[in-house]
Amino acid sequence: MSATTARPERPADQGTTAAPSGSAASEPAASEPGDGPTTREVFLHLLLGAAAAHGAFEADVLGGEFDNEWPDWYSSHMTDAFLAEGYRLVHEFA
Repeated sequence: MSATTARPERPADQGTTAAPSGSAASEPAASEPGDGPTTREVFLHLLLGAAAAHGAFEADVLGGEFDNEWPDWYSSHMTDAFLAEGYRLVHEFA
């Protein structure tokens, strides 16, 4: 099975949007500065999860083959993981 046909489709409404919902900043919402995880910590946590999930994807779905389309897989997985954890990316205009 090829990497292209093995990828689940991502719903169209799950675009490029991760700060927790309702927050205007890219940092996770916290009652006081420093109370919550930093953006770096959130990214690291979700990226480590994506690495483990992608390893399983390569082993189970691709039969141990290297996934040449890994950036596409990671971007879809990370978008879904951010949304599942209640984050959204926000661009603040200057």
